[in-house]
Order: sequence, then C-alpha cells, then structure tokens
Amino acid sequence: MRLMLAVVLTSFAVAVASAAPGPWRMAADAPVEVPSTRVAATARRQAAAPTLAQVTEAFAATRSGSPVPLSLEADQAAWLADLRQAENENPQPDLMFEGRLQTLLQIRARDAGIRAMRVPGIEALSGDCITAVLDGCLASMGGHLKVRDGSVLYWQLQSGSTEETGITDGIILLSAIDAAPGSLGPVAWSFEGARFDPPLLVSNSTEDGQVYVAVPGVHAGSGSHNADLLFRWTPASDRPLTQIDNWSWRDALDERLPPGLGVWQGVRFDYRELMAVTPLWAPDDGNCCPSGGWAILGFEIVGDRLVLDTVTLRPGAR
Repeated sequence: MRLMLAVVLTSFAVAVASAAPGPWRMAADAPVEVPSTRVAATARRQAAAPTLAQVTEAFAATRSGSPVPLSLEADQAAWLADLRQAENENPQPDLMFEGRLQTLLQIRARDAGIRAMRVPGIEALSGDCITAVLDGCLASMGGHLKVRDGSVLYWQLQSGSTEETGITDGIILLSAIDAAPGSLGPVAWSFEGARFDPPLLVSNSTEDGQVYVAVPGVHAGSGSHNADLLFRWTPASDRPLTQIDNWSWRDALDERLPPGLGVWQGVRFDYRELMAVTPLWAPDDGNCCPSGGWAILGFEIVGDRLVLDTVTLRPGAR
C-alpha cells in the first residue's frame, strides 16, 4: 500500500512539473505567467496612490495661500494623529492619503479663487453672496469696521449649506484695492462655522497701536464649540489680517481647574475685555446640565496666540 501511494504521488508531481512553466522546465510552448486581475489592480492603485510626502507638499502649498493658516495647521496635526492610529491598525492607509490630498487641493483652489476676486464696491455686499462656496447661499448681512486712521475693513456674512457640513455660515472680510479704485478684495474668510456673528474691533491695551478683529462663531452640534476667528489687523501690510490662535489655550485649562471639573462645551468670549465665561461640568453631569459652578477666564494676546492668564472660580449650578 505504501509503495502504491508513493508511486501515485510521484506521478502527480511529475505531471505538474511537466505542465507548469518555471525554473525547472522552460518549455517553448509554456504560457507566460501573469498576475491575476485583482493583483494587477492592486499594483496599479499602489503605484498611483499619493504618498505622505505629496500630502505634506500639498499642505505647505495650501497653507501659503490660506487666510487661516493656524487653523489649517491644527487640522493637519489632527489628521496626522488619525493617520498614526490608522497605521497601527492598517499598515497601508492609501485611502487616507488620497482623501487628505483631495481635501487640500480643493481648499487651495477655493482660496486662490476667492483671493483673486474683485468686488465692484460696497454696494455689492448688500446684494447676493460674493462667493459661490455655499449652496443656496444668502447674504444675510454686510457692513464695515473703521479705525481712527481712516482704514476700513468690510465684511459679508453668508448662510447656506455644503454636502460635507450641512447648514453652514460663511464670513468674508475685504479691504479696498489701491490698484483698482472703488473695488474690494477679500483678505480673510471662513466657511467652518454653523453660525457666525458680525465681526467686531478689539484693541489690546498692552500693545500700543495693535488692533484686532474678532468674529464670534459656533460649530454645529449640541456642544456649541467655538468657531470664533481672531485676527491682528495691520491695514498697510500686503496681508492685513494675521490669524491669532484662539484655541490652544485650552491645553492649559484643566490644570487650573479643581480636580474632576472640566469645560465640555464652547465658551462665551468677550473679546473686547479679553475674557470668557463658561460653566463647569462634574464627572456625573449630563451634557445639558453642568453642576460645577462657573469659571471666568482672562486672556492676553502674546505674539500670534491667545494665552490663558487668569482663572476665577464662582460657585453655583448653571
């Protein structure tokens, strides 16, 4: 029986070796082995897939034309953190590279188009939306801010929607174009808030001559997280609005609060007083009902950052 099985196995091996091309047999009529359709498709996708270097290059190019480069940096940092987590679970995150690259290219194209726009006078701000970013866009409000030297900053609030975010507001800030008298050109904009309020002037008493522009805003969702924008306004410069980081101060907040208490939602800024007020949540609280009292937060503007200065606690439930 053993001898018969050995003969059968040997015959099968010889048959396979005779039929299949390979280094052991180079028959002239042997077919050339080709990858399967699935393997070929995978190889093509991997060859065409963007790399992290390409995403990084696209980010740098997008940042250079962005009116809110610090927000873009924070968004890129969050994406990189998600990427590192994804790589631990899936060592081939090609789709993340492709999605991020497309997002950056879209933002870059949008920003370049808006920056190149010319608006024929302030009358246009009270008409239709001056951009085509939002679907069903309505120009809900327009106006201007003016400082003592006569410099004017114009603005238009927009309401509409996008496929990605749903109901969305937009804010466009504009200044006069010296080379085109009577025309206005966008100098900053954002479409990242579910609601924006009219911009307001903020003077920093600790730095003579510094003027800031704040745009209060909130993101969608029950937490009403801040979508506020803050800029330093230097009218004579090529880019008169410089974004101020008005969110990273939260990194220093928890250590200034009593153990167990936290800020779970957006805060209510008073930019003219450089302060904010927020209720405090205890661990067992519902999102609706904070019970830990209140915190009054005082800030300073240091360089291009809003820095947490003082934290004053007040007892009492909301």
